[in-house]
Amino acid sequence: MRILFTCLSIGAMVLLSCIAQGSNTDTLCLYFDYNKTELKEGSKHALDSVIKKYPGMNAMRISGFADYVGSKEYNNGLSLKRAQAVRHYLISQKLAAKDIVICAGMGKIERAADSTEQGYAPDRKVYLIYNRVQKDIAKLKKNDVIVMEDIHFYAGSHHFVQASLQTISDLIATLKKYPKLKIQIEGHICCETELQMKARTVYADTANNFTDGYDYDTQKLELSVNRAKEIYDKLIEGGIDAARLSYKGFGAIHKLVVPELTEADKNLNRRVEIRIMAK
Repeated sequence: MRILFTCLSIGAMVLLSCIAQGSNTDTLCLYFDYNKTELKEGSKHALDSVIKKYPGMNAMRISGFADYVGSKEYNNGLSLKRAQAVRHYLISQKLAAKDIVICAGMGKIERAADSTEQGYAPDRKVYLIYNRVQKDIAKLKKNDVIVMEDIHFYAGSHHFVQASLQTISDLIATLKKYPKLKIQIEGHICCETELQMKARTVYADTANNFTDGYDYDTQKLELSVNRAKEIYDKLIEGGIDAARLSYKGFGAIHKLVVPELTEADKNLNRRVEIRIMAK
């Protein structure tokens, strides 16, 4: 079967990005090394996390980019190969080829100012825009994970913003609807520093060996743990039996996006997940 790879204009990509801001779509940005088309291990992990989170994801649009180093023709091919690498990985993970509607090489991103022979690392990337298809909790199995997308916290704090209350209320209602359901609340943070990554110390999970984020409320390194516990406490306050709940923090060891080059990347890594422990 012949597959057509469309080369879109930058203007068309801007339009695609605007379309992706709808409530049912999301965007994942994957970065590549200089002059390389192979997916990094961190990018594979990020893709695995999204696939696990949205096993029914569809209407996927993959757009590859290159930095300004090299000719136009060379970077057109380089950006396309990067997009194809993402496409091939998605298909290898059992996603249907028909659900990938665009796989395009966008070429190089021009940067007239401060151009150097080393290029500009953030431009060596692929955007994956996709329709989210959330898991039906009635079909979930033990150890399945749901990301609570609309639970957000104040920076450096374990207190969630008021806009998160509706999602927490919905979770309480779901737990009451399924009285046999037991869950673990898992906290994750962004922005682990290079030093922390090289010198992780044992904190709450000796198997994973990590340093948690600093919680300005408690002035201790327990941010991801405290954020998970904050949700745990709110569920108990809402009438859920504590015997059905547990909580755990993982610091920044399970990032969806590596490296974090933009604020959007950091926001994807700041999250609370719900793990099914029993049904």
